[in-house]
Amino acid sequence: MRVIFNFDLDSIEQLQVIAQEHRAEIGLDTEAVDLDRDAVTLGVAIALDKDRGIYFFDPGDSIAKDFVRNSDNVWLQNASFDIPTLQNKYGYQFNHFDDTMILAYSAGILEKNLSSLSQEFLHKDNPSVTELWKKPNQGNIGVDHARLGGMSILHACHTLELAHSL
Repeated sequence: MRVIFNFDLDSIEQLQVIAQEHRAEIGLDTEAVDLDRDAVTLGVAIALDKDRGIYFFDPGDSIAKDFVRNSDNVWLQNASFDIPTLQNKYGYQFNHFDDTMILAYSAGILEKNLSSLSQEFLHKDNPSVTELWKKPNQGNIGVDHARLGGMSILHACHTLELAHSL
């Protein structure tokens, strides 16, 4: 499986066409597992708007990179974690990016994690991927990655929506 998405899409070819379109902004979320301080990125979610997104099981997927390259701005939550890996390891090219965590902090909001911000400003639950763990401190290894991808899409959509709410 290459991708999952939460909207009607006929084919990978159609997704490739959509990825080539210019966009003012997208939201992005990565899923990673930290193995003794060496994070391994499992996948990347792209939010096209507050309700529609795609999860790429390969973080280096060329279509995911196209979405980023063809967007004027990419919104992330905790960009300092994601950007170095996406640029240095996977070759993503960002025109510009912003961070909802920094946006919240600059507005004086001290509780700036995605779950708290989603609840307070969007009035939406933002489930944590730790709910999928079968054992405490397991990380994202051994979880249902399709379900993880669905949660990541939701996180990317919330990130993009928060950019406008904050």
